[in-house]
Amino acid sequence: MFGKIRCLLGAKKSFAAIDMDAATVRIAAIKFCSGRIVLEGLYSFPVYPGVFSNWLNGDGEDLTAVLTEAAKECGLKGKPVVTSLPGDRVITRHIQMPAMPAWEMQKALEWEAKKFIPVSLHDMVIRHVQLGEIIVSGARKVNLLLMACSLRLLHRYYEMFKKANICITALDLQPFALWRVLGEECWNPFPGKTIAAVDIGVSYCHLVVIKRGKVRYTRGFPLKGLAVELRRSLEFYKKHDSGTDVEALIFSGGVNRISNMKDYLEGQINASIKIFEFFEPAYVVAVGLALRGAVK
Repeated sequence: MFGKIRCLLGAKKSFAAIDMDAATVRIAAIKFCSGRIVLEGLYSFPVYPGVFSNWLNGDGEDLTAVLTEAAKECGLKGKPVVTSLPGDRVITRHIQMPAMPAWEMQKALEWEAKKFIPVSLHDMVIRHVQLGEIIVSGARKVNLLLMACSLRLLHRYYEMFKKANICITALDLQPFALWRVLGEECWNPFPGKTIAAVDIGVSYCHLVVIKRGKVRYTRGFPLKGLAVELRRSLEFYKKHDSGTDVEALIFSGGVNRISNMKDYLEGQINASIKIFEFFEPAYVVAVGLALRGAVK
């Protein structure tokens, strides 16, 4: 997956990323050395109760202080990092459209966004990613992931990192970070199979379906009702991707939150279930974000 990138990077090149939720700031530092991904360091810093919600409500001093201390201890002051917005703050929708030129697609998406994004688009940033082609009712369609988030929230996020003396070079989605890690054969326990990677957050989960090394479907949902939401997501994916079954689920993030649910999930979902174990599962998103730094 990253073979060409490694050759371009040369013998050694380092990248860092920050993954943050309501409980923890996680930092991953990686490097490419002689064609291999090497983990230089995985670090975590606690976010005390109420600090994250205070930031969402306009008081960001305490969260900025956590970031500042983390950057100081990890040597990130003034250095570029990749990060992501809180997952429940980014609206995503999958849509299918006929193939068309890029300029025409952009215009069509402006209309489609009004139908699929359930909030006013005023002061919203809209982006899309093409996820390949699928067959819908016998017709070939382009599978698109539509994304929207508040411009005001983006500005506040960048401003907080700037105050902490951290330079954001890219904002990514957590599902794409999962894909970058599980797309590496050395970290995928089910090579060649259609898999779903599920990252467990404090109160929110991210899912990405990977087929033949490519992202086919993503979804975010609350941790509460995990089994039901997983089953719905996999059924929706199967219906919209030529009846493809997900053969295995790989869990990362706060896997301790579902430790007593593994047997139940296996009874509810017809797929192999495994906890990510190649490095500490809480850092999978952070490492995937750091890998995004290599794709420039």
